[in-house]
Amino acid sequence: MFFGYLISHSNLVNDYILFLDSAIFPSWSLLAFTPLVITIFFFTGIHPVITSTIALSLLTSVKIDIHPALLMQAHLEGWAAGTMSSVASLSVLTCSNLFKVKSHKLAFGPNLLTAITFSLLSGVLLSFINSLIY
Repeated sequence: MFFGYLISHSNLVNDYILFLDSAIFPSWSLLAFTPLVITIFFFTGIHPVITSTIALSLLTSVKIDIHPALLMQAHLEGWAAGTMSSVASLSVLTCSNLFKVKSHKLAFGPNLLTAITFSLLSGVLLSFINSLIY
């Protein structure tokens, strides 16, 4: 929480937030890409708690037309998609050990495409639900 506080009160980040609040990025696109961003950072080895803290503090510090429950769901879907294809994920390590497959092949093989597709489709679905609410 302290990390999110520092980020949301930084001048450089506040300029970025003003850019996000512009007409270039409508609210539905922010909700659609939140799971994808969290998933992509998970691939690189950054834990979703860190990515989510940054993303949620940025998205909640401005007035946008996104329902808070849907924003939290986007975070959870990004986390779920990230665990499908992270080498450090316990589920990938367990399946790798059970089926005698290298964890890199499992994480960056079919799981990678499935995780990206899941995060994009779930974000678009959340955006559609948000359009029904607002």
